Amino acid sequence: MKEFGLKQKDLKETNKGLISKILNYKRPHSLNYIRAFSKEFHIPADLLIKEYDLVPDK
Repeated sequence: MKEFGLKQKDLKETNKGLISKILNYKRPHSLNYIRAFSKEFHIPADLLIKEYDLVPDK
């Protein structure tokens, strides 16, 4: 998002709490969000489906 000069508030029609958890690695992406991010940011979906570690809640 930094590369596009966007902030979380710029995302359309989203659950901001859920987006915050995804962006902060506290929740995995869902297929719907992978599709939406791919379309919104014009990046291949295969970049978004790579595995990543989640950060545990404190």
